[in-house]
Amino acid sequence: MKFLSSLLVIVIVLIAFFDIRKTSVISHQSPVVIAEKDIDLPISQKPLLGSFMAKNSVPSRFLSDEIKGALGEGVVKGYRYRLKKINRLSKNLSKADLRSIFNYLSEDTTTTDDVYEEALRNDLIVTLLNQSKLPEELGAFMVEEFQDPSTSYIWKDYLIQHLQPYVIKKFVETVATQKVFNDSKALNKDEEMDLILETYLSAVSQATKGYAGTALIGLERIWHESKLIESDFMSEAIQLFFKQPSIDGLAWATALQIIKKIDSDFALKLAVRTLESDAPHNDVVIASCLNVYMKDLTRHQVDPVLKKYQDDPLFGLVIKNNLK
Repeated sequence: MKFLSSLLVIVIVLIAFFDIRKTSVISHQSPVVIAEKDIDLPISQKPLLGSFMAKNSVPSRFLSDEIKGALGEGVVKGYRYRLKKINRLSKNLSKADLRSIFNYLSEDTTTTDDVYEEALRNDLIVTLLNQSKLPEELGAFMVEEFQDPSTSYIWKDYLIQHLQPYVIKKFVETVATQKVFNDSKALNKDEEMDLILETYLSAVSQATKGYAGTALIGLERIWHESKLIESDFMSEAIQLFFKQPSIDGLAWATALQIIKKIDSDFALKLAVRTLESDAPHNDVVIASCLNVYMKDLTRHQVDPVLKKYQDDPLFGLVIKNNLK
């Protein structure tokens, strides 16, 4: 009898143990992952900056060998090895591989000045842009990364550069074939374009940075290749740029070339005003103004504007090349 009582106690304990195990498994299931293709990699339901991209780690066993090599996982490999792996990545990456790229790109790089690392990150963005189906979160990701104060200067320049092909591919090419905006998780077209245009204006207003010029180039290409941007918006962006108290020389020269494409007469007036000014200007600014002033126009060496600069070794060379 004593033996049976002891046996009964053991059985009850075992039943309780397995009930606890069963309850524990059910309460922690996400859903159950059966195969790579069934992985549910959620993103935030709120399409807002700072909350759109939720960083969800992906177990290494679900990643392809190709993506592991591209991201340098496990073994430290050099630039050439990883670049080769990145260039060979599929145009139809799995959800797990895509998520791992987003996670990798969102890592803080402010503590490093590795130009090779930044170049590899740039190539990974190109990989995302070249996917057969454009990752729906890519636009919001680039916007978030650019607006993040911890993002490095070089990475910001790359991001603002790639916003333009993203916009053309998603809002012009892809929409034309009706392959986008069918997913409930996707941002509304107008909402996403608003975020992107706000990001462009943010970049343009940072006129002391070279990527302000990159932003103006992107805006001009979008304006030229599509009807997504009105001429008034281009004018607003250019005015915002020139209103800044301090402007990067290269960005200034870029802005002048953009203006020349939109309104050549105004570009000429701006160039003349700058060349005639006694205020100190960056050499790149003066050279770009001389090019605009002399382009497609017959100028003589006794021209009063040119006379001011023809004895300078650098500007004299610019004038000489344009007089040929």
